[in-house]
Amino acid sequence: MNRIRELRERAGMKVEELANLLGISSSYLYDLELGRRRLYDTLLDKLCQIFGVDANYILGLSVNPLTASVLVPVVEEVSAGEPIFAEETIVDYEELPKRYFPQGPENFFWLIVKGDSMVNAQIPNGSWVLVRRQPTVDNGDIAAVWIEDEGGTVKRVRFFDGQILLQPESSNPKHAPRLLKPEQVRIIGKVMEVKIKT
Repeated sequence: MNRIRELRERAGMKVEELANLLGISSSYLYDLELGRRRLYDTLLDKLCQIFGVDANYILGLSVNPLTASVLVPVVEEVSAGEPIFAEETIVDYEELPKRYFPQGPENFFWLIVKGDSMVNAQIPNGSWVLVRRQPTVDNGDIAAVWIEDEGGTVKRVRFFDGQILLQPESSNPKHAPRLLKPEQVRIIGKVMEVKIKT
């Protein structure tokens, strides 16, 4: 069995996204992932470029992806403007396989979480979250957001009647859901991964 689905999901890509990059339909990609269609060389080459892996790895013939690594910045805080973080807020760089970033690593950063408002989502104080920069998220996604006059935070985002609900996940009573107007909130990006630092 090929590893297309594994690579796609690891990169946080939807079927439609990868299908568009490959220039094929979503149903064709589904069939490729299930091994129902032959993986032609042209598509295999595109997959190698997108995920930065060896063809044998995609075909399940090798356990070594032969992937180059990239450095992703680790930041302590985000801002409302562009750039979303300043150089002085970068505290470290984390090396990750290039295959995680089929559309380039420049849209990703690690954010250090402060506080215990998301502990029930397994995001404790001091953990790192890998954020993919994007101006919108799906209902229920966990995201890094900017709240007007307050600053950056990580919350679960829900949408109600044209407003944005920022929902903490904590048993601490000081953290309550907040319903805000769209102009009060800016979505910085979607949380793709959590790394608990000890």
